[in-house]
Amino acid sequence: MPQVAIDSSGDAVAAWEGASGVGAANRPAAGPWNPPLTISGGNVPIANNSPVRVAVDDNGDAVAVWTESNSSKPTVEASDFRR
Repeated sequence: MPQVAIDSSGDAVAAWEGASGVGAANRPAAGPWNPPLTISGGNVPIANNSPVRVAVDDNGDAVAVWTESNSSKPTVEASDFRR
C-alpha cells in the first residue's frame, strides 16, 4: 500500500513496496506526478520487509524508511529526497 506525505505548500511524495524493491515519486502542488524511481533494490523478498513509511517537512524535504530482513538480522533502510 502506498504511503503519501504532503508538505505545507501542497507538494506530495509517495513511497511503496513493489516487486522490484521500494519505489517513490513526487508531485509538485500544481503539477503531475514525476516518474517513479526505485530507491531500494529488490534483493530481499517483500514479505521480509516492513511497510515503507514516508514523511515530509515544510521545505518539501522527504524521507522514506523501512526495514529489510534477510535471515535473522533486520536492518533499517532509508532514502531521502531534498528539494
